[in-house]
Amino acid sequence: MNEELEIDVLGFWWIPEHSETKWPGRLTFSKSEGGILEIFQNEQHKEFEKHKTYQAIRGSANGEGFTLYRATLYNSTQNQPNGISYYRLKSDTIVAGQFCLENEEDFQFSELGVKLSNINEWFRQLKAYEVKDVSDKNTLLSTTIQYSSEAITFSINDLLEGRISTGFNLHHSINDFNASKQLWFNIISKDKSLIPYETLMKKINFLRVFFSVVLGGKCVYEQLRIERSDLKSVYNIGRLYSRNSFGPPSKGYVLFELEDLENRLGEVIEKWLHICEEMPEVINLLYTTYTAKPIYDYHFRESYIALEGLYHWRLEKDTPENVISPLVQPFMHISKFGEIIGDYKKWWKVAKNNRHYQMHLNKIKYANDIVSTSDLVKLMRKMEAIILCHILKELGFSDGEINQVFTKVEKRFIFNFF
Repeated sequence: MNEELEIDVLGFWWIPEHSETKWPGRLTFSKSEGGILEIFQNEQHKEFEKHKTYQAIRGSANGEGFTLYRATLYNSTQNQPNGISYYRLKSDTIVAGQFCLENEEDFQFSELGVKLSNINEWFRQLKAYEVKDVSDKNTLLSTTIQYSSEAITFSINDLLEGRISTGFNLHHSINDFNASKQLWFNIISKDKSLIPYETLMKKINFLRVFFSVVLGGKCVYEQLRIERSDLKSVYNIGRLYSRNSFGPPSKGYVLFELEDLENRLGEVIEKWLHICEEMPEVINLLYTTYTAKPIYDYHFRESYIALEGLYHWRLEKDTPENVISPLVQPFMHISKFGEIIGDYKKWWKVAKNNRHYQMHLNKIKYANDIVSTSDLVKLMRKMEAIILCHILKELGFSDGEINQVFTKVEKRFIFNFF
């Protein structure tokens, strides 16, 4: 068991409003299943109500404190032959540390940090350390680590800022020496005030989605930690365990590299966060369809709905019969984008009618335009390209840079539909 990612402990547990009673029990946590607390006792307790969600359940195990956030009692087995009653509770979020979190209002922190999967290679040019003075094989090992942390910062709003920072783990023994790069993505309260947990998670998820889109796959949280500025420094850092609801990490085509941005990643992320606040539904639908593996027919419908949302956001008009032409015309001079889109005057109506068919299932009205799943994928890729083109423009990419992006990943998008 990797203790950074999983929990399996025996301890004593209590409901804050009934803290005079503590029960023995086992807490387990895995990223795929979340947290499960099994309490066992030799009598029935009125404090437990089936299907009730508790704001917080606290516990102590192995000299450490644990707090389950919004734990739900989903199963109880009472009056067993051995006289033991079992109560099982689920929680998708657990804090480990010396925090005294009694209710939902206490789930506020001054900083949230995460490590993401699949991302270290993309940040390969950020150096966390340099190795110097490595000895010859014929002499004793002599190594100097020169610490050289780099950070990328960006503003989120008046209260929050972000920081992408590097560090390193150093392991040294008689027969083993290892220095590994660490990359943390942090959302930080500018004035050290406490920010609600959901607000911090919302912002960090926008960041996760950004890198998922850039990598053409799914980035998921590998580790999470929180800080509270109102506590003494020795107690103010805790580990956060959050169930992975995104599926396994994956990676496809990289849209652009860090070096392509010429030291403006912070500015690009600021603009991305603004887009996410302005049209979160479009971003969520893009992420869902862009990272979908495998692809189903309904992903086409979601792509089209995202396109309609983009039209509303960009043009601030009611949806016309043809939302595609007004969105592609301003960018058809970008050669690779134009090549991907093709003759949209021929296929826009097919796309629209397949969207309407999936929404209303009227085979008679749309019989002549219903296409196969493989053709839906071809149309979906074109719609993804339209959305991406507008997003890249909003992020400050020039026409030449947009052309470079689509040239790099053209195999994902170019299909012969007509």
